[in-house]
Amino acid sequence: MFNKNGPKSEQSPERANLERQKRKLTGFYLSGGDERYIFESDSEPFKEDKVTAADEAEVLNVLQNDPNMKDREWRLLVRMAGPGLHLSDDEMFGRMAGDKHQKRILAYMTGVDWNGYNATSGQNVADFLSRYPTPMDFDEHSEDFLRMIGDYNGEEKAREYDEAMESFKLGMYGKKYEYYKAMREFHQEAEERQTRDAEQAREATRRGRRFFEIFNKGELIRDSGLAMVDKGTIAGEQGRQNEDAAYYNPALGLFAVFDGAGGMGGAARASELGVEATNQMISQKVPERAEDLADILRVASDAIKHDPAAGYSTGVIGKIVEREGKKSLMYASVGDSRIYVVRGKEAIQLTQDEGWGNKITNSLGLNECRVKQMGEFSLRGGDRIVFCSDGITGDYEPDFIPDDEFARIVKKAATADLAAWALANRATKRDDRTAIVVQV
Repeated sequence: MFNKNGPKSEQSPERANLERQKRKLTGFYLSGGDERYIFESDSEPFKEDKVTAADEAEVLNVLQNDPNMKDREWRLLVRMAGPGLHLSDDEMFGRMAGDKHQKRILAYMTGVDWNGYNATSGQNVADFLSRYPTPMDFDEHSEDFLRMIGDYNGEEKAREYDEAMESFKLGMYGKKYEYYKAMREFHQEAEERQTRDAEQAREATRRGRRFFEIFNKGELIRDSGLAMVDKGTIAGEQGRQNEDAAYYNPALGLFAVFDGAGGMGGAARASELGVEATNQMISQKVPERAEDLADILRVASDAIKHDPAAGYSTGVIGKIVEREGKKSLMYASVGDSRIYVVRGKEAIQLTQDEGWGNKITNSLGLNECRVKQMGEFSLRGGDRIVFCSDGITGDYEPDFIPDDEFARIVKKAATADLAAWALANRATKRDDRTAIVVQV
C-alpha cells in the first residue's frame, strides 16, 4: 500500500534471500507444483542453481495461463516451516513486547477491543493463525486494516502501522512469509507483462481496424476468440475427458457451445454429437433464420437420443447476419448454457436457464426436448457476444459472476481471445469451462 523506503538494494541480504526463494519457486511452477523443488532443493535434480533466467521468464507464462497455480501455492504455504520459526504461540507473542502497533494489528484481527490491545496473549496468536493460516489468506485483510487506519487516523498513522506490518507477518509466519513475498513478486511481474502484452494487442487491433476502414473489407465480425478449460485441469483429475464441445466458425459468423451431462463418457459423447450435427446441417444449408438454428439443435437432440453411448447435453447456437447494412444475432438455446451481448457497461443475457442450480429441466437427448428459446437481437458496432457453458456462470450464488463484473471483464480485454480466457480464469465452479467471445 505504501512505498516507504524505495526499492531494496540488489546486493542487500534481504534481496539475495528473495532471489534464492524465487529460484526454488521457478522449479515448483514449471513442474506444475512439484514441492520437491522447495523441500529437496539441495539435492539433484532439484538444486536451485540449475534454474536459468530463461526458466524464470517462462514462469511468467505459467502464472498467466494456469488457473490452478493459486491453489498449489496455498497448499505449499500450508506445508512450509511451522509458524513463527517453530516458536510457541506465547513465544511469538513475546516478540511483540513493547510494540503497540503489532499488538493492535493482532487485537484488530482477532476481535479484541481496540483499546484493550494489552489484554492480547499467545491465545490470540493461536486464534489469528487459525483464521489466517497462510500469508495469502491474511494479505488482503492487512490492506483493509491499513486502509481503515488511513481513513480514520490519517496517512501518517497508517504508515506507522504499515512499517510494523512487515515484522508482524515475519514473526507470525516465519519461512512461509519469505516464500510468499517471492510468490507475490512473481505475480506482480506477470501482471506487468500481461499489461504490456494487452497494450500491444490493443495497438494491433487499432491498426487492423484502420486497415479494414481504408480498404472497406466489410467483415461480418471484427474479432473472435475461444477459451476451453477442462475440469481435470482444475481439480487435478489427470486424463479426465472434457465434456464441453464448441463449434467455432468465424468466417461464417456461426458459433455454438454444447455442455454434456451424464458422466461415464456419455456426457462427452453427447456434446460431440452436438458439434457433429452442426457440421452436418451447415454443409447442407447455411442458416438464414433463427428457426434454422433451432432445427440444428433438434437434429442434435435426435442424434443424442438414439446413440446408446451418449448422455445428454445443453446447447446454445448463434449466427451473426447482416441485412441492409445492419447486423443482428440469430440464436437458439436448450438448457442452461448462455448467450450474452455485452454493450458498454451492460451484460444483456439473451437466453434463460431451463432449470435451477444444477438441475436441468430441458436438454438435448430427452424424449420431450423442445427448442423453446430462439430469436434475433439487433447489434451495434462494438458489441461483444459471449457464448458460454455453465462452468463460466456457475450454478449457485458463490460461483456467480455479477453482471457488472461480467461486462467489465469482457469489455476491458484488449482482444476477444483475451476476453474469453479472462472469463475462464475468473470462473470458480469446478467444471469444464468454455467461452466464445465475438466482437462486431
